[in-house]
Amino acid sequence: MASDGAYETLLLSRQQSIATITLNRPRVLNALCRQMILDLIAVLDRLAEDADTRAVILTGAGRAFCAGLDLAEQRQPMTPERIAESRELATVAPLKFMRFPKPLIAAINGIAVGAGVDMTLPCDIRIAAEGATLGLTFTRVGLIPEFGGTYMLPRILGLGKALELVLTGRTLNAAQAAEIGLLNKVVPADQLLEQACEMARMTLKAPPLALQLSKQALHCGINSGFVEATQFEVLSEIACMNTSDFKEALQAFAEKREPKFTGR
Repeated sequence: MASDGAYETLLLSRQQSIATITLNRPRVLNALCRQMILDLIAVLDRLAEDADTRAVILTGAGRAFCAGLDLAEQRQPMTPERIAESRELATVAPLKFMRFPKPLIAAINGIAVGAGVDMTLPCDIRIAAEGATLGLTFTRVGLIPEFGGTYMLPRILGLGKALELVLTGRTLNAAQAAEIGLLNKVVPADQLLEQACEMARMTLKAPPLALQLSKQALHCGINSGFVEATQFEVLSEIACMNTSDFKEALQAFAEKREPKFTGR
């Protein structure tokens, strides 16, 4: 597996067409700081444009996935310049996750608190190790959900369950989180990355454009009316049918073989 040390707070590694981003501040449980947000924006932009990357896994180094905002950093004086930058980053970063054009899988390896949970919500699939814990503890430190959490939580869990978790600040174990739909899957800790890679490999069986448009269509479906959703479906289907990958899929079906997609 090749590694890339170009980021101050992240590790980037690759295995064939699958890239793994590892939050890499283990001494502070991978707490989310300004530099980590900048690094996440940069690496997602890079991987979005990289034709050799077909799917991405996000995980954490050490015993935590992400312990939420770096509260030590938050104690610094809030100058007008810092407030303006914070507002911009708080908007841009969640959009980078939401609009990432390729399958994005969160592999939650341990503690996930506050923004550490919210960061996983715009990901397409969330897998956790059996010992992982997830806590929406914003109100306990005088804050509210961030990183798009107020938008995503009610859509994933329903308004009632989202309100319960946020207002009580409950911490869930992995099994409890899976039971309410916050996680797609729970696996033994020593199988977490293997299972995440297997899920990513399953997505590689589909053409990149079909995956990208499927993601966009599902978000359109949940955020717009029925007519708008079906119109987007029609336009996306036309785009897919005009690709070489679609023609290859038809040919492979006729020849009873696995298709070989090229992304065109």
